[in-house]
Amino acid sequence: MKALIYIFLPFAWMLCLTSCNSDFLDRAPSDKYTDNMLLKTTEGGKMILDGTLRRTYLGTSVYASQGQFGQKAVDVMLEMMCEDYFTGDGMWGYYENWYAWLEHRNASSEDNEFVWMYYYGTIDNMNLLLTNVEAMEGPQEERDNLKGQAYALRAHCYSKLIQLFAERYKPEGGNNQLGVPIYTRPTDKGKARSTVDEVYSRILTDVDSAIVLLTEDRNHKSYLNLNVAQGIKAEILLTMGKYAEAADMAHKARQGYPLMSVNDFKAGFNDISNAEWIWGVQIKGDQSTIYGSYFSHVDPCSIGYNELGNEKRCNSQLYEKMGENDVRKAVCVSGDGGVLTSANGDFEVLPYTVNKFRLPSYSSWAADYCYMRAAEMYLIEAEGLARSNQSAVAADVLFELVSARDPDYQKPSVTGDELIEEILLQRRMELLGEGFRFLDLKRLNMSLDRSDKGHDPTFNKPLKVEAGDKRWQFLIPIQEMNSNPEMKQND
Repeated sequence: MKALIYIFLPFAWMLCLTSCNSDFLDRAPSDKYTDNMLLKTTEGGKMILDGTLRRTYLGTSVYASQGQFGQKAVDVMLEMMCEDYFTGDGMWGYYENWYAWLEHRNASSEDNEFVWMYYYGTIDNMNLLLTNVEAMEGPQEERDNLKGQAYALRAHCYSKLIQLFAERYKPEGGNNQLGVPIYTRPTDKGKARSTVDEVYSRILTDVDSAIVLLTEDRNHKSYLNLNVAQGIKAEILLTMGKYAEAADMAHKARQGYPLMSVNDFKAGFNDISNAEWIWGVQIKGDQSTIYGSYFSHVDPCSIGYNELGNEKRCNSQLYEKMGENDVRKAVCVSGDGGVLTSANGDFEVLPYTVNKFRLPSYSSWAADYCYMRAAEMYLIEAEGLARSNQSAVAADVLFELVSARDPDYQKPSVTGDELIEEILLQRRMELLGEGFRFLDLKRLNMSLDRSDKGHDPTFNKPLKVEAGDKRWQFLIPIQEMNSNPEMKQND
């Protein structure tokens, strides 16, 4: 573990905001810098947390390529592996091997290492904070808040790692398959992989601790509060098949976060002031990572990588199932292609191009990143209720969400499996391009099928991946294999 778990120093990350000095890429043991600087007071603890949260969006000042920019990069990578949101022709090479299901199965892949290191680096910082926070000078209220956020963020990271680098959690039981190593204290000594069951137990312990310690109050949406912790737990419970509990927790998480208006939905998913966003980060112009940023890769008019050959498109079958007055259809181009008009000029785009994610102004690369919003919680609640034999209430919850997107939508009259199918369809429409499809297919043990969905037949590889195929598991990065003698590789 030594090569990958060393802390990316928060102090250095703060300096990174105004410098691209390559020295900040160095990995060094945390105690070399932090004993006297960051670990003595709660103010120092906040610096550790702030630096870690900045790491969720920094680009090549921390990571190795312009396709790596924290959490939203992982979201794009996962979407590229599925059928609903995909790249046009792979120009520039960004995410082409994710689309081809090769990147995550290459232990030497730089991108694959990024995913592993992004989450474990965050975990190591939270371990540093949790190990030292009780001894920090400052009000107990501040110590509790730091602990709560650290537990929630650690739970979030372990939940992503276990879903990517291990076999799926089986709700029926028998989860003794290899998971990922569990670290709860800073260390440079690698551990063996815990079981999937043990990792989920750790995740639930952490997120429950966060829920006890956190309140709804916070200084900014970039911080994790009670609602974020409840949302993280709702996601975890859904993955575990604990549907009634997931529905209850999702309902709690979305309180105080009304659904966005149609106009806000069309505005580009770029503003943290959006009332629906539960968690996100605000990125100012001098903090943006420009070409190595999320919007460079997803805005079709940004003159970034998306416009320069990596256009993102929508599953044609999914598009056709959207209502004519559905705002989610309005942010996608029709099957005839079209011209998008923007302050950057007019852009002729491919059929089914997704125009959902856009920069607010082309005079700057400043645009905020969304990590959690209320609509996801509505969908978890609806699915959890439907799978708990509460079809009528589930239909009510679903209707409240979808009618805010499509004024012609009718409340479902179906029940049971038909209602669940409708909920899953609406989930795909609502969360298109936001990083959920791969995780949903895996948790539900469903196959991937890209047939007849608008994918370029010369570029469409693989066409299908069956449920249970070993390729649903990421390989452990070679750097981890070489530095941790306790590590065992996936098949």
